[in-house]
Order: sequence, then C-alpha cells, then structure tokens
Amino acid sequence: NTAATNLVNKLHAIDNDTYYFDSYSTFHIHEIMLRDAVRTQSYASAIAAMDMTDKVVLDVGCGTGILSLLCLKQGAKLVVGVDNSEPMILAAKAVARENGIAVATEP
Repeated sequence: NTAATNLVNKLHAIDNDTYYFDSYSTFHIHEIMLRDAVRTQSYASAIAAMDMTDKVVLDVGCGTGILSLLCLKQGAKLVVGVDNSEPMILAAKAVARENGIAVATEP
C-alpha cells in the first residue's frame, strides 16, 4: 500500500530528525568533537586561511560557539550563532563572555 509506505517513510524521517537534533543537544557529543584534535585544528586552519575582515558570519548549529569565536578572532565584525538546543545556546553565550565577547540577546 503506497499510503502506508509513505506514512512509514515520513515517520522514519521525523524520527531521524529527532535523533539528529537530540544527539547534538547534550555536552557529550560536543566534548567528543572538541577533543578531536585533527577535526578542531582542521576547522581552525580553514578559518585562519580566510579573510574575515568586516564579514558577517552565520554559524548555524553553533553548539559551544568555538567556531564563532574563531571567526571573530579572524576579524569578523559580527557572528550570529544559532542552535536548536537551549543548553548549547547558553554554553555558547558563556564561552563568548569568558572570552570577552559581547553577547546580544534574542530580539
């Protein structure tokens, strides 16, 4: 039955989306990613190679905000970090404040 198959596929897609977003909403996965020196250094090197002077950056899925911070240190005039997880948004704001970066609140 095509309708039943479509429904099952839609439920799987919803479940996959939920799993994906839930998996990034805790500190555990972010700790693993930050401890991955090759991964973190690759991002840092890529950002360092870019001229970000006076650029505006949108960091979608900003997590702890580490990449946002690297963009600011590279000269971006504004970085907007967006995340689906409230704990990660709070963490990113804390990281920014601890590094002397002004944090705006949501409109």
